[in-house]
Amino acid sequence: MWGEVNENIQEQDTEQEVISRVHELKEQNGTINEHIDHVMEDAPTKLKVTVNVSDADWQKMQGLFDQEHKWMLAKMQEHIREVNGMFA
Repeated sequence: MWGEVNENIQEQDTEQEVISRVHELKEQNGTINEHIDHVMEDAPTKLKVTVNVSDADWQKMQGLFDQEHKWMLAKMQEHIREVNGMFA
């Protein structure tokens, strides 16, 4: 029985300790969020990667880009025709 009482007291003490540290933890979290914000702001200039791409792979990527570009243009034109049809 005393063991259960001691466990309950320890549990309550632990809960109270966490509750009492909530404000401190929130302040620390704010500091962490600010740090993450600064890292993300610097990322475009500090996180650079250099890659080597073979000519064949570059041509494949360019071909896929061109296909997507043509598809998007066709969809945009189709949409414009639909909108113009609504106005007519």
